[in-house]
Amino acid sequence: MRSKYLIILILSILLFGCKKNDINNSRKLKIISLAPSITKMIIHLGAVDDLIGVTDICEFENRIDALASDGKIYRVSAFNSFNFEKIVSLEPTHIIGVDSVPMEDKIYFEKLVGKQKLVWLIHPKNFDEIYDQIEKISLLVNKENEGKRIVENMKNKMKHMRSAVANIDENLKPKAVVEIYYPPFVTAGKNTFISDILIKSGARLALNINENWPTPSIEEILTSEPDLIVKTSHQNGDGIDKYFAKDKIKIFVPKNADIFLQPGVESVSAAYELYDFIRLNFPNAPFPKLKYD
Repeated sequence: MRSKYLIILILSILLFGCKKNDINNSRKLKIISLAPSITKMIIHLGAVDDLIGVTDICEFENRIDALASDGKIYRVSAFNSFNFEKIVSLEPTHIIGVDSVPMEDKIYFEKLVGKQKLVWLIHPKNFDEIYDQIEKISLLVNKENEGKRIVENMKNKMKHMRSAVANIDENLKPKAVVEIYYPPFVTAGKNTFISDILIKSGARLALNINENWPTPSIEEILTSEPDLIVKTSHQNGDGIDKYFAKDKIKIFVPKNADIFLQPGVESVSAAYELYDFIRLNFPNAPFPKLKYD
């Protein structure tokens, strides 16, 4: 039972991982975002003025907190729950969420605001699906050209990395495992955007598991013999690295774990940060230096 609730917590980090004044009701669009990754995409597209509601954990360079303090945006969703009364009172034109929202909540949303106002997006499993999601949201917020520009820029940066990684012998690439939560150990399965970041950054998957967010045993992790642990967990204290000799494994802690946990424009930055760590710490694999513009 404890593991079940921890999995829900992790999914919340991944998917939602994201003072009262009158909100300007004259705006054509009034969007409520139910996931931090969606909130960030809207801001990157230059449509922050269309946002009227976000989750409690949505943030982007402290801009959401500032807007919430000024009464321009309301926080309408806590962990695994929604303030339906507040959501209805804001009279949104659109509510954008991810498909992991429980079905009973989706049905209730439909009863409250109508099906035509709801947009449920899939949780991206790779960069191609991230590009697709950015373009879909850009159409919704009337920022199609900006969406195309952002996606083209992302693709160009990833193209340089793809060319560099393609020339590396597969056996020289480090075997990596991601620590999303511990204890119990929760990692990313092979069909997730986090694993796609690892692969595109020049790593191999130590654990080749179909389940999206598996909880393998310590024995399974040790047997997989990883060379690299990517620690995206927010909690302090020891993780699974305590089971490995320090001279046998490399530990990568990103500057900002959220860009690894929330798919979006910043996923490219996550890939470049990890690529650079691999290049510097695994000299047997001749990864060339890449410039991130």
